[in-house]
Amino acid sequence: MHIISDCQNSTRILADIGDSVAVYLELSRPVSAGVIAALAYLGPRGAEVILMNWLSRKAK
Repeated sequence: MHIISDCQNSTRILADIGDSVAVYLELSRPVSAGVIAALAYLGPRGAEVILMNWLSRKAK
């Protein structure tokens, strides 16, 4: 039961991050829903990989 609760918490956190990204980028409602769904689907590890790849390209 504790593992399930942790998974739900991380999904909720990623949904909040996705919402913040959508607001920052001034995305329309359907596009922001897609960003939120994509981040929630990827999970914490997937989001970390994407962020690290983006930051490494930006640093070059």
